[in-house]
Amino acid sequence: MEFKYEVYGLGVSSTFDLGIPTKHGIRPALQLVIMSRFKRLRRLPATPSYLVRGETHFLRIPDFGQFSFRGRRLCLRLDSPQDREDIQAAVLNQGIPFALTCQGEILLHAAAIWTRSGAVLFAGPSGMGKSNLAALYASRGHKILSDNLVRLDQKRNRIYPAFPEIRLFAKDLRYHRSLARRPKNSFAKRRLAVGARFHARPTPLKKIYFIQKSKSNLRFHSLRMAEKFSGLLSNATLYTTASQKMDSQRYARLIRLAQEIPMERLSLPHRRNAEMNLDRMLRP
Repeated sequence: MEFKYEVYGLGVSSTFDLGIPTKHGIRPALQLVIMSRFKRLRRLPATPSYLVRGETHFLRIPDFGQFSFRGRRLCLRLDSPQDREDIQAAVLNQGIPFALTCQGEILLHAAAIWTRSGAVLFAGPSGMGKSNLAALYASRGHKILSDNLVRLDQKRNRIYPAFPEIRLFAKDLRYHRSLARRPKNSFAKRRLAVGARFHARPTPLKKIYFIQKSKSNLRFHSLRMAEKFSGLLSNATLYTTASQKMDSQRYARLIRLAQEIPMERLSLPHRRNAEMNLDRMLRP
C-alpha cells in the first residue's frame, strides 16, 4: 500500500506509514524507502554527520541508521530493529528536512504560529522553548504551522507548514493536557497531535523573533541588519551542496529576508508564567 503525504510543502510517497494524515490528489516529489537489512552502508563517525559522495548525500544518525538522498529518492537504512514510532520521528524531523536541504531549500529552526496578518516565527536552537511556545498557543486555540522547522519559499516571503504534531519533553507534558498524545518513543521528546489546530497552507511571513533565555523579565531587543542575517544563518539548516551556485543563492535569499522582514531578539524568562503573556506578539 502506498501512502501520500504533504510535509514542509513537499509531496512524499511511501509504503511506510508515517503516522500523520495522508493527502490525496498530490504529485509526490520525493519517494521514501525504508531498508531494514541492519547493515551500515557507510562508516561515518559516531556523532551526527553529513557526507557527500558524487551525487549522493548521506546523513548518519548514531545508533539508529543512515539516510541517503539522490534525485527524488530518500532511503533510510537501519542499523538494528527500531520501533515504528522512532522511524516516523526520524523521517519527519530529520530525513525529509535533510532531503529538502540537499535540493537547495532553506529550513529554519523555528516554531511558527498562524495569525490573520501572517506567520510569526520563534527561532532558536534546541532547548530554547520553541515547542513549548507552539504547544502553549495551540492549547489556547491558535493555529500552528510548525513547532521546530519551517521551510522558506525561495521566491516569496512565506513559509510552508510542517506536519500536525508538536514534540515536547516529558517534563513539559503536564502543561498541555488538551493535546492528544501519541505512543511513547525512545527519542528525547514525545509526540503530540494538534489536529484541527494545525494550519496546512503556505502563509506569508510577518515577523521573526530570535529566542534567548533570560533570568529577568520578558524583553525585546531591536536588531541591526548584520544581527538579523547572523540570526538567520545560525538557525538555518544549510548542508553544503555540490553546486556553488545553489549555495550562493541560499545566502542571497537569507540576506533579502533580513532586509524585508521585521526581526527582534526575544529574551524569554525561564519561568513558564512569563510565557503566558506572549499573546500580544501575535497582534497585527
